[in-house]
Amino acid sequence: IKELNIAVTLLSNEIERRKCLQVHDELSTQTSADRSCIAELVYLEHVHSTENIHRGRTDK
Repeated sequence: IKELNIAVTLLSNEIERRKCLQVHDELSTQTSADRSCIAELVYLEHVHSTENIHRGRTDK
């Protein structure tokens, strides 16, 4: 769980950094890289929340 939290935090930071640096060019290859990074973050957040739900059930 600790490693997953770190991964989610790092991806969030990277997305924010890219948003700040991004030139708004719809044809930019950076756009597809951002989408990929965002998709990965969404997946990790989903896994993290699912793990928290399961951990909560096992603690009871």
